[in-house]
Order: sequence, then structure tokens, then C-alpha cells
Amino acid sequence: MGLCNGNTSDRAETPVAIEECLARGLDGVLGIVANSKAYSKRTVGLCLEKRMGLITLVPKSKSAGEHS
Repeated sequence: MGLCNGNTSDRAETPVAIEECLARGLDGVLGIVANSKAYSKRTVGLCLEKRMGLITLVPKSKSAGEHS
């Protein structure tokens, strides 16, 4: 998709990348794989809304069912 500054937050950038992917007509995307730093309420919500799968590790600091 593109390059970002190494200091860009994965938590902030992942939802943007998903939206850009869909805007480019890549509606056939079944899901994404991301590291735990991409895990956020916004990313999970967007994946649910767009019916996209999300494979990621949930940070240890999160309790079951909690999203930040």
C-alpha cells in the first residue's frame, strides 16, 4: 500500500490503511493480519463493519472482551 514514517502509530495507521484499501476497489479483501500494536477498538470495529477478518495478538494488558 505504501510507506509510513517509522514513528507512525500502528493503532492509528491500520484503520486508515483498511479504508484506503477499500477505496481502491479491493473489496475482495477477506481480512488482514497485524501485530498487537494494530489492535484497537477502532480497528476491530472497522473490521466488523466491513465484514473483514482480523488476525492479531491481543496485548496482554487487555482483559477478555476489552478493547481500547
